[in-house]
Amino acid sequence: MKLVAGLSGSADSGNVRRFVDLGIGEFFAGFVPKSWSDRWGFELSPNRRYREGNQVDRIEHLGELIDAAHAGACKFVVTFNEHYYSDVTWASAAALVQQVVERGADALVFASPAACKAVAKEHPGIDIHVSGDAGVANRAAVHFFHDLGARRIIFPRHLSLDRIEKLAGEATSLGMETEAFVMGEPCVFDGARCFSGHGYGTARDFCNAHSRIVVADLGSSNQRDLPRPKVAACGVSPRVMSLGRCGLCAIERLRAAKVGYLKVPGRATDISHAIELVLTVMAGRATGPALLQAPELCASGEFCYYPPKQDR
Repeated sequence: MKLVAGLSGSADSGNVRRFVDLGIGEFFAGFVPKSWSDRWGFELSPNRRYREGNQVDRIEHLGELIDAAHAGACKFVVTFNEHYYSDVTWASAAALVQQVVERGADALVFASPAACKAVAKEHPGIDIHVSGDAGVANRAAVHFFHDLGARRIIFPRHLSLDRIEKLAGEATSLGMETEAFVMGEPCVFDGARCFSGHGYGTARDFCNAHSRIVVADLGSSNQRDLPRPKVAACGVSPRVMSLGRCGLCAIERLRAAKVGYLKVPGRATDISHAIELVLTVMAGRATGPALLQAPELCASGEFCYYPPKQDR
């Protein structure tokens, strides 16, 4: 298994090298240069993120990140996972695709079947990953995107472990790679059928307000903390991370299902602490509950990315 990390627009080659040293195997980022934002703004995004800080905005900057990833023997993926492009917006997005392919991106993420088909035809040497926002939730969808030329399925945020296990087996039988979220915010509904802004960009996070629980008092920040692990027990940094729910206990089931990539999103958050936690469990140096030292949360399942009651 490899760990996939998201990069924000403020990331630099030093961030990439630091993550490589921690053990990251692959990176992804959004790319919205001035040519796009001047015409369409950030409200109309090529990748379903609508804040300027979430995006790399210069091809030179993106190239530096790609080069740093390649220097660490890691792949670099660029996201184009908007649900729908009109003929006009696709012309703009296709120009961005051309830029990032020429600059050395290893793969592109798409949610639009039409975009998958177009890029597979125009750029046969680039790997195509199917976004979680494409809504691959059954065997037919796996086969559909396989036939369009997709190399990897990224499972939607709302799927249960039981469903992921079944679909991972199906994808593997077709020679496809699979990827699942392991930290972050699960979806309140279904990202493939949501056409609003991610989190609405408001002070109160619409997408995640349903799952807010009190773990630590952060005043007016309205976020939750992962509990601090015991440093002496596993060598994990005691830094606090505000990054949604925890999927540490799901790692072994995902490994057994031959899910090849675990995703820690982070285009707006410092994910260093999450990376350390996940890599510690992946390496077998500790279990999730031993790291978190939060028996009440672990027992309740309310902090779990894949809660036991979700399995079906």
